Amino acid sequence: MAKAETGNRPIGGKEVNPNLEKVWNEKMKGKIARYNIETRRKEVRDVIEQTIPMMLNMYETHNEQTGGCENGN
Repeated sequence: MAKAETGNRPIGGKEVNPNLEKVWNEKMKGKIARYNIETRRKEVRDVIEQTIPMMLNMYETHNEQTGGCENGN
């Protein structure tokens, strides 16, 4: 069984790109950055979706208790 070689030596008869690790790292940085942005957007969206109904409920409750903004409350 053939053993995998490192560096620029051929593996399985193919020449290895010496910049392969650098290319891979750059590609992964982009994927991680996109994942982090999407995750952050989802977190913000979740907070907004939870906050808005709560604020509307507080506003409606306040109006019911005080008679609304027309009374200066």
